[in-house]
Amino acid sequence: MLRQLFNFLFLLLLFSCKKEAIDVPVNDYMHSISGQWNLSQREKGTYGKKYWEDARATSKDHLIFLESGTIVDLDSLPVCCQPNYLQINKVTIEIKPSPQVAPNPVCALVQCIGCTTWDLEWAKNMLIITYCDGTRLKYIKA
Repeated sequence: MLRQLFNFLFLLLLFSCKKEAIDVPVNDYMHSISGQWNLSQREKGTYGKKYWEDARATSKDHLIFLESGTIVDLDSLPVCCQPNYLQINKVTIEIKPSPQVAPNPVCALVQCIGCTTWDLEWAKNMLIITYCDGTRLKYIKA
């Protein structure tokens, strides 16, 4: 009888647990990072000795995040090899391609490596993007 009581209490506790609520709703993440971001620095170094080096950015090194998650350049053309997901501060967001954005003709010439998720560390006006190959770039909001 005592065993059944413990089993019941265990099941009750197990099913009463709730996931922790996310402080920022998913749509707020996309709204917060939407807009133009200018490349500021590149991470350099190897074997644990990493440092940030100022980047000599061209116009193609600036990104614009749309609220849908689509990423375009300063010419309003989508960047090539876009991910399917953005992981912003450990929250995964699916990118919904924007039908209003014209296809980028240059992308037909680019061989993309399968990188389905970009890892983004976002804090106010700074964004660090980690790509699948380990490249890390720091952007500042324009």
